[in-house]
Amino acid sequence: MRVLLTCLFPLSLALASCSQSSEGFVNYKAPSTATVALFRVRVGGKFGYIDKTGHVKIQPQFDNAGRFSEGLAAVLVGDPLKGKWGYIDQTGRFAVNPRFFKADDFSNGLAVVNTIEESHISPNVYINKLGNVVMTAGQFKKDSRASHHVYLGGDFAEGLAVIVEDGKSGYIDAEGKVAIAPQFDIAFDFHDGLAEVKMFNINARQFVDKSGRVLVVPSKLCPEWITGPLYFSEGYAAAKRESECFGHWGFLDKSGKFAIEPQFSGVGIFSEELAIVGFEIPGAPTPDLAPGVRDFSSAIAKFGDWSIDYPGMKYGYIHKSGVLVIPPRFEGGGIFSEGLAAVQLKGKCGYIDKAGHLVIPAIFDAAHPFSGGLAEVAVGGKWGYIDKSGTYVWKAP
Repeated sequence: MRVLLTCLFPLSLALASCSQSSEGFVNYKAPSTATVALFRVRVGGKFGYIDKTGHVKIQPQFDNAGRFSEGLAAVLVGDPLKGKWGYIDQTGRFAVNPRFFKADDFSNGLAVVNTIEESHISPNVYINKLGNVVMTAGQFKKDSRASHHVYLGGDFAEGLAVIVEDGKSGYIDAEGKVAIAPQFDIAFDFHDGLAEVKMFNINARQFVDKSGRVLVVPSKLCPEWITGPLYFSEGYAAAKRESECFGHWGFLDKSGKFAIEPQFSGVGIFSEELAIVGFEIPGAPTPDLAPGVRDFSSAIAKFGDWSIDYPGMKYGYIHKSGVLVIPPRFEGGGIFSEGLAAVQLKGKCGYIDKAGHLVIPAIFDAAHPFSGGLAEVAVGGKWGYIDKSGTYVWKAP
């Protein structure tokens, strides 16, 4: 992972996996759509993997481990400071031997890694699934000036990754070609075909498509340092008007106009045509950590990525048409995935269907989205996996 920012988000949902490099680009990971064959588990402080039936396929033996992506998973051998990361395949064999200080997920056949050399962290490079370095910052340098700097490090999102050259950000493709020339002061990841970009001398929100065409958002919006970047999902992005930076949320369409007018106190992203929205309870306390800043780290731990559970609100779900289809009666919740969404009732988490019916009882302390037919849940600090009937297929000893 890149240099982590604090997971405190201004008046918005928890934008999961928030990270920013010192080179000026910010990434927010999209909800995973990958087919899951193996699921990460932890036993006695060691990580291994089970299959969908709950059978252990790779014995717990690693000191840390990521989820499988494109057939490989990053695993750590040794302690976090002196250990090394490598990549295993789904048999548990090392496809890339441990030798990295950092090892991100594979995307578009490439992964961002670095090493420690003489007590210094090396520049990020991209490797392929054989572990060969196939892309470095050096190949994008136009001259040998000491003042000429090029940085890599963004994961590929929808086929493009951020590159920073002399303080300006652009995008490269997985072939190592510059797809959009560095020209922006800040560039965000692509989602749903668009990425927000920022020029400090332009007082307006902007996004770029994959052809490099820049659209200036016609609506006057609250700045991204308050709301976070415009993140499009299923054609919509949550945003606030400039006049309501500490007010209500709505949703923009890809023309940059409000398709759903600002009216919600909190919002998530659209997933399976539904998005969680929050309504403040009159008179309920909303203890901000600082003016306009709220802590959503509990939501991430409880419901997984792209979730919200801020107190003093009730939550329901709207359709992309803007119609409230599930009334606000929950204390928090996450995205819909495989037809179900985790929600909180009376302090416990369960799952609802798209009609708003509680189909898996609210008995868990944490409940993450379904993926590959299973969902990771926790009770009393012990994690496990359940199927869509709510039955455990694996539970930590």
